[in-house]
Amino acid sequence: MPRVRSRKGVDPVSLVPTGSTLLNLACSNRTTGAFKPGTLNNIIGDSSAGKSLLCLNILAEIAQIPEFKDHILIYDDVERRLFFNIERLFGASLAKRITGPDGPVTESASSTIESFYYNLDNKIKAKERFIWILDSMDALDAETAEKKFQENKEAFQKDKEGKGSYGDGKAKINSENMRRVTQNLRNTDSLLIIVSQTRDNLSPGFAPKTRAGGRALEFYASHIMWLAKIKKIKKMIRGKNRTIGVDVRASISKNSLTGLQTEVDFPLYYGYGLDDISSMIDFLIDEKELPQSANSIIWQNEKYTRKALIHHFEEEGSKELQILCKKVWTDIVDQLFPDRKPRYE
Repeated sequence: MPRVRSRKGVDPVSLVPTGSTLLNLACSNRTTGAFKPGTLNNIIGDSSAGKSLLCLNILAEIAQIPEFKDHILIYDDVERRLFFNIERLFGASLAKRITGPDGPVTESASSTIESFYYNLDNKIKAKERFIWILDSMDALDAETAEKKFQENKEAFQKDKEGKGSYGDGKAKINSENMRRVTQNLRNTDSLLIIVSQTRDNLSPGFAPKTRAGGRALEFYASHIMWLAKIKKIKKMIRGKNRTIGVDVRASISKNSLTGLQTEVDFPLYYGYGLDDISSMIDFLIDEKELPQSANSIIWQNEKYTRKALIHHFEEEGSKELQILCKKVWTDIVDQLFPDRKPRYE
């Protein structure tokens, strides 16, 4: 059992939310947010495990919060797969604010590990506040940087404030630059989320999955989150079962806010995004907090079908559901601690 800094989690002010109440709780013991500004975080997942959808959900949540109105929302789409209708799925607020590292999100993206750090350092040197999602580390090349980087490299590297060593190999470059980056993230109250693909680990005696980029990510990340696809979500359409989403399991293997290593499940729909209400209902049913009767779920002494209960919370708001989830989560966390007198006052 890892050491835990606090049973209460952290101050909810300024935490960056994920769009999932359960995922927020898993990261911070708070319903209001998951990641602390000023940190680097790593989301790792299998193919089609919903990494990009989750990241866009995070940006959509931030776009709704006045406290983050001055942050630049950067989606560094290295994989060039942003074909979503941003406004339809994630709202006009995000569609107006989402951008690439150096231009419109559909036109600007880092192409090499060198250009990523160059783009990142330019924002830091300008003292701009940002939420930056790199999707993904695996898609970056570790070769000669793009023309813009080459033209400016000599002047850039002479600047002590932005100095970095751009050698060959992602692991080497990450190792040489991440300490400086994480320090500067704190100075600007910015957040960096790096997305990684899982890889098979061929080393004997270790976990079966790993990711590219070297050990610097493991060392400097405040949260490390592994996403795995549990099963496909299907719907009968015109007589055929068609895939409309995936059930995802998020496993937090490193948590600098609470110290806890936890797992939560939630559904992601391709045409909707993360389904927060459904995940909370399933969590409470699994923890025996929502009684069931035949095909009904009982909420506040009334019977609902699952669909009707979801509709009820969509119309009336899910605050009471979040409060109950927090209560159950806190009870679980409290029981993880030894019933012992603290050693230190």
